[in-house]
Amino acid sequence: GDTIKLQATGGVQFLWVPATALSSDTVDNPVATISGSITYTVYVTDENQCTGSDKIQLELIPPLVTMVSSDTVICTGGAALLSASGGNQYAWFPSESLDNPFTENPVATPINTTTYSVIIKDGICYSDTLQVKVFVSEPYVTAGEDAAVLAGNSFQFNATASPGLYSWTPSENLSCADCLNPIAKPLITTTYTVSVTDSSGCTASDEITLSVSCTIDALYVPNAFTPDNNGHNDVLFVRSNGIIDITYFRIFDRWGKMLFESDEIESGWDGTFKGAAMPAGVYLYTLQASCGSNNPILKQGNVTLLR
Repeated sequence: GDTIKLQATGGVQFLWVPATALSSDTVDNPVATISGSITYTVYVTDENQCTGSDKIQLELIPPLVTMVSSDTVICTGGAALLSASGGNQYAWFPSESLDNPFTENPVATPINTTTYSVIIKDGICYSDTLQVKVFVSEPYVTAGEDAAVLAGNSFQFNATASPGLYSWTPSENLSCADCLNPIAKPLITTTYTVSVTDSSGCTASDEITLSVSCTIDALYVPNAFTPDNNGHNDVLFVRSNGIIDITYFRIFDRWGKMLFESDEIESGWDGTFKGAAMPAGVYLYTLQASCGSNNPILKQGNVTLLR
């Protein structure tokens, strides 16, 4: 697309061969507008009809064939390797989040989604401007405020999050571990972590602590039992809502003699003492229990043994 003026000297008559793409082939300074590389020969004649010739070669610089890397997605805090080609000079902008804006392969670490432009030059004729977009994926999740839960009660989470795959840990005592808002029934004070992973593989997480508190109402001891080996109400157990640690469970007769003791909630009194069946009557129990690191709960009462 550019033109160039040729110039010949040494005579009074001139002839340019070939005449292709010349403004005139019989002047000393024709203008050439070439579409491809070409070699011209100029024949010069002076006043004495002496002749000479010379040549000039014109090389047509081809247009740039430029390329830039495809749009890409990174996670918050991540990096993307950009790439451009087709020239020998490069200038990227905005440059603030690039390690080197004057190389063909800069590393981009944008905080937010950013469109980068690169000016590609051959240093002689041409320049081209291309663009590439780096999307910053920013999934979010909020687990909610910490909460207190009475032992044995349930808690409905009310988390909010961007679309994606959800995961709760630990998964014990949850109605589901891969939904956004499961129902929890923790036995002890527990810190739960909820994570969301979006379609780009980027992850966000948040925590919530459910503090389990124990009250005396969380414990229950039946007021009667019938150890007659019929498979129903044969053993006196401590019933609980979330209480998992029994320090002791003791049974006494009316004179204060201890007939049974256990520190396991799964272990109960079968109405015997040293293998002998105890008579029907009223007995005294005392127990101490706790859930997690909470203060111990003390409870005592009467139970009737029926035969």
